[in-house]
Amino acid sequence: FSVDKSFILGLIPDEKYKRNAVGLVEAYNCKIGKQGIEEYTALTNPFVGLPACTWPYPQVFDLLDGIYVTTETGIYKANSSYVCVAMITGLPAGDLWEVADFYSYQIWSNGTVTVVRDAETGVFSTYPMTHPMGTIIDYNGQFIAANLGDDKENWIAWGNIGRVYLDRLLDHEDRSNTSGFMPMGFRGDIHRIKKLGEKIMVYGSQGIGALKPGSVKPYKTMPQFGREDLFPFGVAGKGCVAGDENLHVFIDNFGYFHAIDKAGTHNRLGYSNYIANLENEIVIHHDKLKNEYYIGDGDRAYLFSGGLSETFQSTSGILRQGAVLYGVTYDGSDTTAY
Repeated sequence: FSVDKSFILGLIPDEKYKRNAVGLVEAYNCKIGKQGIEEYTALTNPFVGLPACTWPYPQVFDLLDGIYVTTETGIYKANSSYVCVAMITGLPAGDLWEVADFYSYQIWSNGTVTVVRDAETGVFSTYPMTHPMGTIIDYNGQFIAANLGDDKENWIAWGNIGRVYLDRLLDHEDRSNTSGFMPMGFRGDIHRIKKLGEKIMVYGSQGIGALKPGSVKPYKTMPQFGREDLFPFGVAGKGCVAGDENLHVFIDNFGYFHAIDKAGTHNRLGYSNYIANLENEIVIHHDKLKNEYYIGDGDRAYLFSGGLSETFQSTSGILRQGAVLYGVTYDGSDTTAY
């Protein structure tokens, strides 16, 4: 009975495994590397000057204009020594923060309040919205928003390239065929929108779809994007999606871990028996350099690096600076490896 393949696979991805199945039932405080199990390197938190937070805050954003950190009710900017200076505080609490980054002009939203950074003055201020925005992105210079409140929780809207109509997302559509809005093909909230290749992936509570630019236009209110309905299941929450323009990972609302690449290749990786251990709000963070994913709920955490292992650190935010990966962590007491 050879065990070498088990050290490369990591934790067994299928919850219904047979006797002598390849894989491990425990892999704690280690990392699954290409050659097998490696030492887990603990992350350190470089940020100072922040108020006390609870999970899943603080969040970390590495933007074109610098490094920003958000608490539940504030937005801070970190200097070169990682000292955080408040940009705006006293904001209404909401869901996880997201930002559409247009360099000097930024749009922030936590689903409850919208904050805008003025491009000329750099001042952060709240912006009165006709419709809330549950999730936002910058798509090649175009502002996209989704989950627009009330009976429009499964709607998505987009503005003109280079122009943003924040207060008229569902009321403005010009003749240049670059702004519009439409509902997705599933009900329920849209938790997250995120660019994948040339598409915009739309992750909802009851379905997953995509918008593809330049497709056939079946709706009057859809001048630019064509809709694709991909999966009849949704994701477990806003923080349950991570990745870059080449590949996304997500946790569905049944607890299974998935990956989908920009070509549309989809793999259900499994691990539901381990994801079930995460009882609080789940957040996934992606280290682009090593292509690793940190999954945690503030009490328990896993690291996916081609295989899955468990660690003692839940991360509410990570920051890659060259060869060093920093993290804002919630640490467990057991730092041994087994």
